[in-house]
Amino acid sequence: MEFFPRKEKNKRELLERIKLYSSPFSQSLSLLAWRLKEIIEKRGILFSSIEQTEFTEYKKLSTIYRLSAAIGWLRALRIELSYIEDIKNSKDSEKIETGIRNFEKSLADGEHIEEEIFTELMDSLNIDINSIEKSNKEKLMADIDHIRSLYLQTKQRSKINREIKEKIKTSLRKAGILSPSLNRLNLKKIFERNERWIYRDYQSSIGDFMLKDTTGPRKFNIIGFADFIDKRNQWKEKYNNHIEAMDSLFMNLNIDEVSINDARPHQIRRMFKASVELLIILSDLSENFPISRSELTNLEVAIQNVV
Repeated sequence: MEFFPRKEKNKRELLERIKLYSSPFSQSLSLLAWRLKEIIEKRGILFSSIEQTEFTEYKKLSTIYRLSAAIGWLRALRIELSYIEDIKNSKDSEKIETGIRNFEKSLADGEHIEEEIFTELMDSLNIDINSIEKSNKEKLMADIDHIRSLYLQTKQRSKINREIKEKIKTSLRKAGILSPSLNRLNLKKIFERNERWIYRDYQSSIGDFMLKDTTGPRKFNIIGFADFIDKRNQWKEKYNNHIEAMDSLFMNLNIDEVSINDARPHQIRRMFKASVELLIILSDLSENFPISRSELTNLEVAIQNVV
């Protein structure tokens, strides 16, 4: 008898929590989205390590701060929503969860890279992908991804070229494919990519780093830009991998270059799309949404043009 009243109570609590965080989170996402839009439309090389000026250094740190702030608000909202019972039974919670998950995935997930590498390898060997049975293709793709990991883990890669090629031959044979000669196969060209994924555990740590306790209806707030710069320098000693992932995502990035050897342009576009889609979800669930309809429409049009 208590199920429906409890369900309604949970829904009200969900909407109240979203309302509390919607305004600052949306404003943060909007700032990030507009910066990503600027990066994509400006074109050329971004934040060159060769031609650094005081302004470009500020712009780089400002961009990293905007991304970190969005991750921080996302982390705060996740923590708050985790206290609500039976939240998964709500359609509203499914919407917000989908938006959050897609944003996190745009930063952390390189599934498309695995497929691109597999496709290029098969093309290099003149093997028709469509001729491979589905079950064999899935197993072969997993094998190639594992072989690539072995290759990337080795510092002196030229010394294991023959061993890696033998492993590729073995995997092809298991998939029922007669392997052509691999003598001229350029493993470096196919396997080595500029990937800068911000893994989900990294995102949680970055989110925690950006949060500070506050008094009032909201339990959390985000540190300001000046505090971010100070804390970032201290944080480097303990979490250098996290800092490196954020920095190298934007440094020396040629957004114009559609290259299989650099995954970042595609990653930036996916992040832009995910941030705008999450803004749209928040606008549907929020009263007094802080972003104007015209601004949101401009961003919606922009993701159609660049993604």
